Amino acid sequence: MRIMSIVTAKIEPDIYKLILDGSKTHEVRDEPFDADIIRYVSSEDGSLLGVHRLWNEERVPRLRHTEHALCELAGITYDKFIDLFRAGPERARNLYVADIGRRHDTVDELLEGKQ
Repeated sequence: MRIMSIVTAKIEPDIYKLILDGSKTHEVRDEPFDADIIRYVSSEDGSLLGVHRLWNEERVPRLRHTEHALCELAGITYDKFIDLFRAGPERARNLYVADIGRRHDTVDELLEGKQ
């Protein structure tokens, strides 16, 4: 038996659409995920948008060239990146990035391996 952990993340619906169209292939956070599954909910109304498996989490030092590379993986502009992760002395020294797996409607569907 394997124990899997789930994290719920609020996301702007427009950014979630980037996951669905393949423009956003990775999730970037300023804290470790400590999860196997991410459940995205709308930042506007809290509705469930989708459930995805997270793969290959890595810690990435926050440097100018890595920030730009992370923007590409996350499918967002550099300005949006700065808005989300704040520049300045309070910014995180490291960021965490993970591959986003395909979409499922529910956690049960993901765990059952339904296509």
